Amino acid sequence: MVESENDDLLRLVEETLPEISLISKEGWRKAVSEIWAEVFKKSKWKSIRDTQYNPLCPGVSLVDHTRAVTLAAIRIAECFEAIYGSEVKIDKDVLITASLLHDVCKVLEYEPKPGEEGAIKSKIGDIYQHGFLSGYYALEKGLPDEVVSIIVSHTGDSRALPKTLEGVVLLYVDMADADFHRLRFRAPLLLEKFKK
Repeated sequence: MVESENDDLLRLVEETLPEISLISKEGWRKAVSEIWAEVFKKSKWKSIRDTQYNPLCPGVSLVDHTRAVTLAAIRIAECFEAIYGSEVKIDKDVLITASLLHDVCKVLEYEPKPGEEGAIKSKIGDIYQHGFLSGYYALEKGLPDEVVSIIVSHTGDSRALPKTLEGVVLLYVDMADADFHRLRFRAPLLLEKFKK
């Protein structure tokens, strides 16, 4: 029965994040699904679709943020390849895998706000740097160092900067989607950091 429940959860993850199917490497697709399922099982959320992107933006789904970032990253990569041709080669499997996993740690970094829509920071969110757990789970599932590096460096909280084209694309797309929501909720923009 436990195996059946796990299979159901993996199917739900794959239905909720259909971009998983865009990864050509079967082992990577499986790893992404398993990471999302494992992290969700450890969380306090009732549904994967209920997971929240950020307490500053109540009601914004982490799933929607993840999907938007993944699809935007793919389109930017395709645009760069179309315009710059052979000068640019972006590994789509690396980009898509990192995009789908970059914020999976938020499933544990945040928890449902008691009695209200939205989220609050969890104990895990207080003690770990954002991105650490996503990178940890990716490494634990055997994903390559270039994927783990991109996940860990996607955030301004990290002291590491992206070292690949895929990492640069993810960082900027993620920041654009974050500031899009922050504008809507009149929260401080991530871009404020660059005014100094």
